[in-house]
Amino acid sequence: MQKMKIQKAIEILEIHNKWRRDNDGKYKMAEPKELGIAIDTVVSEFKNLHLQNVSKQSELLKNFLDWGDGKWFTGTPRNEDYEKLLDEFFNCC
Repeated sequence: MQKMKIQKAIEILEIHNKWRRDNDGKYKMAEPKELGIAIDTVVSEFKNLHLQNVSKQSELLKNFLDWGDGKWFTGTPRNEDYEKLLDEFFNCC
């Protein structure tokens, strides 16, 4: 796969989308090869981001389950550490 910077890829996709909706001939169609590289670049970036988020959530869930050797499961009252772990897990990604 040929390389393209993500910002360039996004720009190409945005302009191409404007071209698709253009009724005035203001925009030109993207070159098919360049458009394909832009799509590959954005999809690859999105997959990497998704995998990072899944990994981060797994790490946070493990931290939560390991917290206090499972004391949270036996009805330990909530405290700041517990609240922080829950907040990180549900708001991380």
